[in-house]
Amino acid sequence: MKLKSDAREFLHNFIMCVRNQFTKGIKVIRTDNAKEFCWKDFYDLNGILHQRSCNETPQQNSIVERKHQHILNITCLMFQSNLPKVFWSYAFLHYVHLINCLPSPVIQNKCPYELMYECMPGISDTRILGCVCFASTLEQNRHKLDPRARKCIFLGFKQGTKGCVVLDVNFREIFVSRNVVFYETFFYNISDKGEQETVHENSDFTRQIYDDLPVQK
Repeated sequence: MKLKSDAREFLHNFIMCVRNQFTKGIKVIRTDNAKEFCWKDFYDLNGILHQRSCNETPQQNSIVERKHQHILNITCLMFQSNLPKVFWSYAFLHYVHLINCLPSPVIQNKCPYELMYECMPGISDTRILGCVCFASTLEQNRHKLDPRARKCIFLGFKQGTKGCVVLDVNFREIFVSRNVVFYETFFYNISDKGEQETVHENSDFTRQIYDDLPVQK
């Protein structure tokens, strides 16, 4: 979501997703006093109670605030992979996925994924965010003497697709690939002053990594 004006569309899509995928209805929505969530006609039509917290009292949304802090604490793990802050959204999605697959004492040592889908999550494909990886190139666009793989950085998984989101370090391109080989003990060392050598080899890393990156959807 890039603009606050998009909040209603995302809220409507979330409610419809829960209804269709889990045959559950949203009964209560608690928000602050932001105008984008004041949608009385929609709430009344769907039988949803809208609860609003008082001004400057975020503690009334205690569960949401604690979970938000939990996600922020976990996202600090991106420091070990030396990922710049421009990739924070990928880090959030990846670590929320990990949280959903981990048991919690709050729900009798079950994981949120298990409660939602009534089965254990598969974690065999779990990888370390930001590690060095090599994605196979497409045969139809490949000459006999062209490289068979592209040197990349792992950025997470693509929802709804059996593929990994990776960043090509030479062409500054983010794309999804199914055939990827990971080296989870190696990371690129990216500092605020620019690009440095990798942990295990010399490389001509992408210049101006903090520029806007073209995202291939």
